[in-house]
Amino acid sequence: MLRGRGDRLSFVETPGQAPALANRLGVFGFCFDRVALQSRMKGSLMIELLASVGVSDLIARTASTPKVQGILQTSLAPVFLLAGIGAFLNVMNGRLTWLVERVNLIESALEERDNVRLAEQLPLLLRRQRYAHHAVNLSTAAALMICLVVALLFVSAFVRTAMGTWVAIAWIGAMGLIFAALTFFLRETSLATRNLADSRELSRKIAEKDGEASA
Repeated sequence: MLRGRGDRLSFVETPGQAPALANRLGVFGFCFDRVALQSRMKGSLMIELLASVGVSDLIARTASTPKVQGILQTSLAPVFLLAGIGAFLNVMNGRLTWLVERVNLIESALEERDNVRLAEQLPLLLRRQRYAHHAVNLSTAAALMICLVVALLFVSAFVRTAMGTWVAIAWIGAMGLIFAALTFFLRETSLATRNLADSRELSRKIAEKDGEASA
């Protein structure tokens, strides 16, 4: 029974209350022991299940800190290359954005009135835009391939299967994609650095070639 005394509450035991309290505590203790026993049984079953699927063996193989450090050191070269591809993509996206805006501006101007000089610039700009777009796509594919290389390096620590062949294939594929992206970048910049007369002449040739191909 609770009684107030100033700003304090005190528990005063009344006759016949002690057995009831003991019974309640006994019931609570029994429930607590039952819950604890069920938790221990579930924990042991979970451990046995993990051991049956080989997780304990997996943890034992990957628990070596020096091994993980070695994988991290090995993956530094692909990560640095990934950072370089990111910088290259930043440059190419800037050039591609400028080309797209320039092409849209010329097309809008040609819809209002005919302008021979602006029309002559369009085929060359479209060719440059296509080269820049290819360079961006190939660079993005190379970055994804390098991410696959890093992932395979870490997966090789978790599985017994030899992954060196797949890592090498992914790395060679990434190098090939980077080579192709840089080739398109070189072709786009070579077109951009031509003087005005050469650009107009080349643009006429591109327009004639595209007209023959469409015919």
